[in-house]
Amino acid sequence: MSGMLRFAGRWLSDLDFDRVNVVTQGKNIPAQRAYQRCGFITRSVELWFHKWFD
Repeated sequence: MSGMLRFAGRWLSDLDFDRVNVVTQGKNIPAQRAYQRCGFITRSVELWFHKWFD
C-alpha cells in the first residue's frame, strides 16, 4: 500500500496539489500507520455511527 500512496503523492505533487486529505476508519490502525509512514499527519479523529436498514 505504501508504494501506491507514494506514487499518488508524487502524481498529485506534479499536478501542483499542495494538500491531500484522506479518511479511514478510526479502528483501522494498519491503514493509519501506512498513511503516517508516507508523511500524512492525523489532524482529527471522529466517531461515525451507522445503522443499516434491511
